[in-house]
Amino acid sequence: MAFDNKKPFDNKKGGFKKKFDNNRPKRQPREEEVKVWTPKTQLGRDVLAGKYSNMRDVILSGQSILEGEIIQHLIPDLSSEFVNLGQAKGKFGGGKRKSSKATQKITREGSRMSFAMLNLIGNKDGIVGLVMEKLVKLFLVEKNH
Repeated sequence: MAFDNKKPFDNKKGGFKKKFDNNRPKRQPREEEVKVWTPKTQLGRDVLAGKYSNMRDVILSGQSILEGEIIQHLIPDLSSEFVNLGQAKGKFGGGKRKSSKATQKITREGSRMSFAMLNLIGNKDGIVGLVMEKLVKLFLVEKNH
């Protein structure tokens, strides 16, 4: 046989050589960067200074919350969850629930798709927020006559 002088294949790897050596040094994990919040609005500066101690006082002040860090500073243990609004088409009439609801409108220019999503945010201790977002995409369709 022509293969007698070659060393036998390694059965564990299927006959392939190792591509990388396991003895090389491991990559160091990245250190988490601690971001320092610098407020841009007067309400943010007041919250950071300690003028407002809870979210109720901020809402009763009547000012608009324009920085997300204000909420993160006052309520650090927030969690969020998407609500299933839409349904994907499935076989035999059943469908899978999805977190996005797609709506299609046919216009002269083409198909106009819009998507809607609903997100619930809260700390599981009496504070609940509701976020509704919509996105519109336009797909152009060519007609061949």
